[in-house]
Amino acid sequence: MTTQITTREYILFAMFAVLTSKIMTMPHVIYNYATHDAIFSVLLNMLIELLLVVLITLLIAKNPDKTFFEFLSSKITKFGATIVIIIISLYLLLKATFILQETYTFFLHTIYEQFNIFYFFVPVFLLIGYMAIKGVRTIGKSLEIFGFFVVIGLGIAFINTVGLATFDANLPYFRDGISDVFAGTFYSSFYIGNSLVLLFLMGKVKINSKITQKTLLCCSLVALFVLIMDFLFYDILGYTVIYSTFALSDLSQFNPFVSDLGHLSWLSIIVGTVNLFSLVAIMLYSIGEGTKQFCKTNTATIPILFALAIMFGTCYILKFDLKVFNEIIIDYGTYFATSVLGIVTILLFILNIVRRSKNETVTKQSNNISSNIDANSVDAI
Repeated sequence: MTTQITTREYILFAMFAVLTSKIMTMPHVIYNYATHDAIFSVLLNMLIELLLVVLITLLIAKNPDKTFFEFLSSKITKFGATIVIIIISLYLLLKATFILQETYTFFLHTIYEQFNIFYFFVPVFLLIGYMAIKGVRTIGKSLEIFGFFVVIGLGIAFINTVGLATFDANLPYFRDGISDVFAGTFYSSFYIGNSLVLLFLMGKVKINSKITQKTLLCCSLVALFVLIMDFLFYDILGYTVIYSTFALSDLSQFNPFVSDLGHLSWLSIIVGTVNLFSLVAIMLYSIGEGTKQFCKTNTATIPILFALAIMFGTCYILKFDLKVFNEIIIDYGTYFATSVLGIVTILLFILNIVRRSKNETVTKQSNNISSNIDANSVDAI
């Protein structure tokens, strides 16, 4: 099919999903609850994200010719599949809206203190809307181009900050037990689950050998990088982390050498923006694709445009204030995100293990019966 993406592009989808927001606002949110043990909450978050990536990739590798809706319909009926996709789509829509607000605030934080709303949203909507409507191939090719610059930017960001680390700013760990670690993970659960967008790539990936192993390896490297950068963030800024909203840009500005060079921090701004925009486009595509599958329409354009309208309307109602959005997410979104992630993870585990075992048993029994019939026929002849 012309709408299929390569294994390399699929891995890029997964890597962007694992990376985005994890080195932007998530470290700040976690520190508010886990303080000195925040890095262990980050570790737990990354392990959960990697688990989702593995479960989804296994599902895709075993069912290369089925979409997620088709696969679910064969297991839990079309009605059940529709309910699951609607819930995941609503979850992704909420996340996309938050990331869009996060990006707008990031611009205000790093570029202009006063930035006309429409100068931001009109070009952004045109860009991410175009990418989402054009489909998975366009997004995949875009990620291949963006990925090169993201790697360079993140590499420079690491080199410029690692020399500032003392490696003992938050010692000793677990001074108040481990409950803070779980609190940090719970209240930052909204930042996990970006990898659910991979579900809507089912049936659209040219399966290569060892796709699960390759995806896990690449995403594990990304998770390790996130862990290192967040550790540096906590170590260098210390307790002032609670006043720092955007980890990546604040780290680069903290280095006096970088400041003297006249804004190598712009590199972190570009990298952060590319990550955020790319993931929003992927989420919009996923929402449109999911709606198209259960509504049985030929195009995802209308659902995508409708999602864009909801995103802008929500940001407008909240007056484009990230603090207000964060309060709502922590008060209500956390419970919704935790519930969705828990249910989907259990569902994916069941679909990968229990259902597969039953099918394999039936298949083996059928093969054995066929072999016995063939053997008896030969003997009779």
